[in-house]
Amino acid sequence: MKQKRTFTIEIDRVKITTTRNHRHAAWCGTCRAESEFLDRMEAAHLAKIIQAQGMTIDQENLHFYQPAGEQVLICLNSLLGRNNSKYH
Repeated sequence: MKQKRTFTIEIDRVKITTTRNHRHAAWCGTCRAESEFLDRMEAAHLAKIIQAQGMTIDQENLHFYQPAGEQVLICLNSLLGRNNSKYH
């Protein structure tokens, strides 16, 4: 008699895959760490995925960076909630 097993795996990492040929990696002064930075469209898309998984985003704690002459970027660490003390 075969037994059926169900495994649930929770993953604490997110891999961002993009078709762009450049990345926005920079030092986040608020996180005090290097982070990927997403433009508004990428951040909105990832936020929808995060919320669809039943997780919440603390919008008051998002970190922003604006390179000279470019658009405002959003810190991936802060979007994923990694700006709290357990990640430092």
